Amino acid sequence: MPGRSRRAPFAGRTGAVLEVRGGALVVGLDDLVDDITQILAGCTALLRPGGFAVITGRPWRHRGELVDFPGAVVKAGRTAGLVPVERCVALLAGIRGGQLIPRPSFFQLDNVRKARARGEPWHLIIHEDVLVFRVPGLPGGSRELKGPQSGPARPPRAWPLRGHGEPGTRAA
Repeated sequence: MPGRSRRAPFAGRTGAVLEVRGGALVVGLDDLVDDITQILAGCTALLRPGGFAVITGRPWRHRGELVDFPGAVVKAGRTAGLVPVERCVALLAGIRGGQLIPRPSFFQLDNVRKARARGEPWHLIIHEDVLVFRVPGLPGGSRELKGPQSGPARPPRAWPLRGHGEPGTRAA
């Protein structure tokens, strides 16, 4: 955006966790998505080909309308040069007595209660979308990075019989 003085505070940093709470209400959804695009472009520049970037986000309501923030983040990732790989769901809930117990924020719970009192059929949003992106290209193998290698220094380890330590199984 021309003439804009705000800059994404974490753009280009590794190991940084960006948490935006209510940011879209303060700076606007377009500015927030621009900032996330800058951050993801920084990830693209720092990650190796085939590397992954993961970001979470949840939809929210603005004046009663549901805002698809995760969809906007997917678009931002594509704009930043990343390839969307997966869109998963992380429940914001606990388990008590075998039952899922939602863990909404106080404000979300309060807003849903008020909307239902007005006769509006709102539901709690008790999940976040986990968005997994990949940097285009294939990761280089050791042959491309270091040159040819002589064989393994020791023979490969054989897994024990099935059910006795093989990955994905349990002993009876």
